[in-house]
Amino acid sequence: MAAAFALIYSYWTVHGYHTRLNGLSPDFARTVGLPVRRLTLQTLALSGAIAGMVGAISVFGIHHRYIDGMLVQPLYAWTGIIAVLLVGMVPWAVPISGFFFAAVQTGAAGMERAAGVPKEIALVVQAVIILFVASRVSGALTASRGDGDGHV
Repeated sequence: MAAAFALIYSYWTVHGYHTRLNGLSPDFARTVGLPVRRLTLQTLALSGAIAGMVGAISVFGIHHRYIDGMLVQPLYAWTGIIAVLLVGMVPWAVPISGFFFAAVQTGAAGMERAAGVPKEIALVVQAVIILFVASRVSGALTASRGDGDGHV
């Protein structure tokens, strides 16, 4: 639901277009006359509202009480960041990537029960994915710099 809202907001509203433009290049957004500071604060407020909605759903809908560390301990934020970085911050692909990481974590828990393999193997898989994504990004930066004599 939140992913669908984010897609509709980002691609079909003027404010969403301005926000994406601000995120891609604040200098260009400032040059064309967009209120960069206000857009940034509004984006932060909107993301905070979505995070508050997730917390409210967790407290009122799942656990029916507040449990200290219920959103931090399962590493939801870390997994979300990895899912976004894996797809190169393409909004429509984030739910697919999130589903992949949920399957990895759920599969690791099932493997621990059935085969005795530690569930921390999911964290190792995520770490390997982070290394590949980081190497992809750093490789692109290195290739764009070149060595100064025409060779890349």
